Amino acid sequence: MLAYVRKIGKNCILGIAASLTLLTMTTNVFAEETADIGEVIVKDSYEQTSSKAPSSFTTIIKPSKYEAESKTTTELVSKTPGVQSKDLGGPGQYSTVTIRGSSAEQVTVLIDGVKINTPEGGGVDFSSIPADIIERIEIVRGGGTAAFGPDAIGGAINIITKKAKKGRSIEIKQTGGSFYTYKSSESWMERREGFGLVLSHTHAQSRGDYKFKSASINLAGTAMGGGQTFTRLNNGFLSEDLLTKFDFLLVPDFKFNFSNNFFFTKRDIAGIEEETTQLYPTNPLEAEEKIFKNISNLSIKADGFFDNRLSLETGVSNNVNRDKFTDPSPAIGAAIDTTTTSGSINPYLVLEPSFQNSKAANLMTLRYDFRTDIMRNTINKNRYSHGILFQDQAIFWNDRLSLIPAIRYENPSDFGDDISLRLGAALKPWSIVTFKGNVETSFRYPNFSELYYPDQGYLRGNANLNKEDAVNYDVGIIVEHKAARAELIYFRNDIKNQIIWVPISATTIQPINTYDVKANGVETSLSIRPVSFLDIESNYTWLTARFKSNDFQLPGRPRHKWNSRIGIHRDFTKKFGGNLFGEHEYTSSLPVNTQNTVFIAQRSSFNAGATARFLANSWGAYTLTFEAKDITNMQIYDARGFPLPRRSFFVTLGMKWS
Repeated sequence: MLAYVRKIGKNCILGIAASLTLLTMTTNVFAEETADIGEVIVKDSYEQTSSKAPSSFTTIIKPSKYEAESKTTTELVSKTPGVQSKDLGGPGQYSTVTIRGSSAEQVTVLIDGVKINTPEGGGVDFSSIPADIIERIEIVRGGGTAAFGPDAIGGAINIITKKAKKGRSIEIKQTGGSFYTYKSSESWMERREGFGLVLSHTHAQSRGDYKFKSASINLAGTAMGGGQTFTRLNNGFLSEDLLTKFDFLLVPDFKFNFSNNFFFTKRDIAGIEEETTQLYPTNPLEAEEKIFKNISNLSIKADGFFDNRLSLETGVSNNVNRDKFTDPSPAIGAAIDTTTTSGSINPYLVLEPSFQNSKAANLMTLRYDFRTDIMRNTINKNRYSHGILFQDQAIFWNDRLSLIPAIRYENPSDFGDDISLRLGAALKPWSIVTFKGNVETSFRYPNFSELYYPDQGYLRGNANLNKEDAVNYDVGIIVEHKAARAELIYFRNDIKNQIIWVPISATTIQPINTYDVKANGVETSLSIRPVSFLDIESNYTWLTARFKSNDFQLPGRPRHKWNSRIGIHRDFTKKFGGNLFGEHEYTSSLPVNTQNTVFIAQRSSFNAGATARFLANSWGAYTLTFEAKDITNMQIYDARGFPLPRRSFFVTLGMKWS
């Protein structure tokens, strides 16, 4: 990621120079110019957690609901209320997620409880997490520093990988489609008495050579350029992922768990579209990135440790990343050939005592973490952190009222001590209605790239950065019944010392602590099943994320986002059934820069598909799915200079034996 930023940084200089020229020509003509860049594509549907959960507003996504479809992990999470995705290319290219107006760095991401945010920074790349290894995704919207540690100002995403269930299960899934895209996944899951095993492999590849229309810019109401058709070159990828998990009982109530997820990708980097539309073929497109990731966790958990009201877990997690980036012919400067290694090791101890009497119950969590973050390239840095969490869930009135106070103490080696405080409440006056509310103080320490990126003339870090601080509030109501569920939530996040990479001169980009930020908004969602074969889901997010000093909107944050999905499912015989589904996503315009002078235009996208289900028998269960994405063939952008695929088609064959 660090080297990738270097290439983008060089490309940004071209953009900055062009932008400064345009601004010089037009500042006396108008106050705001708009980049007419097209539509956006993001996909999916979601399933909510029970209202009996603690006070956090949490979405639970179960990929098994869409297992017959060809979904990426980004697509699975991106249609959740309050969540916005940003893709920088087609299949397999860099992809990040933000929550409630946060930056990607302000979202903590975990796999099986292991934090995978790297000390290098830049946000977690969701293209490196195959959807086929996932059992469920828990998205916690709103501040999560107390529960998940620094970085979770916007929230947290915990990805739970597949688990072995009783007996044996074998799954195979094959997908092929546009841009010579091919994906294959195979899983073997087995559980016997006292022992469980999961082996899962995913292979994916694509040329990524889709057609796109170049962007136009509106100056004083007049469109200039754009609309020409080009091919996205040097945009392919190949990836492999291997998940291994096993667990066994050492003695009754003492369980040993081990998990390891290895991921590798080799991908071409096309860069911003001007490299194709203006510089190619004079300047060859040769940039390439190779990424190795390994995430592992080893733990022992004892239920009824000395007492049936106490459980204990201890273990160690490890996260290693190696990123090699090469570009023999960058648009600016000498050839690039860099290798960055970063990682974390985190031993931990968790105690969970519980108490109960006739009036109340208490479920407590005490956790200690010692985390070592390292980074090795031209930057050789370490960070050592101690973290202590205490949380209590106090339950009253037969589970009708829950109070959840929490406190976290954090002690990093390169910043001062910090404390995060949280208080949450959930009230259920009637069986179908739940009120929730939370207030929390959060913080994030600058990552190593923000602090120490070596001065390249056009891009450099800032060792004088302060940490980000925030206060999060949210309150809402959830109403649910057997055939319907609705929620309405108000949230607010006040952030001090927001860190943003900005041009500090005509040729240099550097991170700075900008003005204080206020992000507030409303999330609504509705899911209904009016008849047994019909599901309708929709959610809407209104967000205003602005600098308090000048009221400018934060770059990349849309004001409005609306997602909807309709699904029809029917079994025609005992052996055969089918599904039809359609999806719509709307995103309003979003600013590209901090001055709000250039915007990506509002956009809508539509996806549709059909699945034939051959029901389980002695030969297994089979599904065959045909999907069309962006069926209106609109040109879509999540970020300026990075056109996304237009209309595309995919066919998926799934097989399962159990």
